[in-house]
Amino acid sequence: DPGYGWISEDGDTLGIFNSAARTADDIARYSKRDAQTYLDLQQAFAVMLDLQLPLFAKAATAIGPLDLAKAAMRVIGHRETRRLLGRLASCSAYEAIAANFESDALRSLFAYWTEIACPADVDGSGIYLASLSLIHRVGCSRPAGGMGGLITALEQSLIRHGGAVRVNSAVARIVVDNRRAVGVELADGSVLGAKRGVLASCAPQQTYGRLLD
Repeated sequence: DPGYGWISEDGDTLGIFNSAARTADDIARYSKRDAQTYLDLQQAFAVMLDLQLPLFAKAATAIGPLDLAKAAMRVIGHRETRRLLGRLASCSAYEAIAANFESDALRSLFAYWTEIACPADVDGSGIYLASLSLIHRVGCSRPAGGMGGLITALEQSLIRHGGAVRVNSAVARIVVDNRRAVGVELADGSVLGAKRGVLASCAPQQTYGRLLD
């Protein structure tokens, strides 16, 4: 705790803590207006999470019309929440950030966060402002040894199961045949084939933009 944060070139910091109130206190150091706006948004995002989390607990193929109907019924009585979520779902993340916050600190934090999830300049990406609220609901965990330790553990597991790891091997594109990913072409022109598919851990805008023809 904090689960996420921002730091400026001058060393100024802003934390997103498990507690929304504590987060607002930190935001208030830069803008009291932004602190109150942040808390107001959390109320709407809490309704959104109440709808989403039960659905996230199921496989996509197991979600039926009854599940969707129950979710819709829960939001019917929240008129202002529906309006807010509708606005966020129809604008870009950059537009939503500029419209709701005035401090460079909070704007920078949200801009970086949303860019991780999606292209923040496309319509509909404004709804990703709600994703930080998961920290207030379920917290934010870190693997033992940090992210470097996680990568090392994954590498060792892959090798134990007969896999191989290549470093300094930039991927130029994902090879697609008949609408199916069948391998990757490296920057040196060599091609690695895939029997079942290709898993990409880079940002979606890289996977579905630069790496796909």
